[in-house]
Amino acid sequence: MRPDAEKHYNPDPAYIGELIINTEMTRDELAAKLGVTDRSIRHWIAGTKKVAYTTQYALENLGST
Repeated sequence: MRPDAEKHYNPDPAYIGELIINTEMTRDELAAKLGVTDRSIRHWIAGTKKVAYTTQYALENLGST
């Protein structure tokens, strides 16, 4: 998959939550891997903050391994 924010950016909380589940990591493991806090992940899932496209792309790739 090639990064292309114009075509593939989807900050929808349901989609981000699905990507997080697909990584099969705990929130703490995922936060450490992404260099963010558990709180950031909770905000993305709740929809109170938008995830950056680069993070979405990382989640898509972490879930496909």
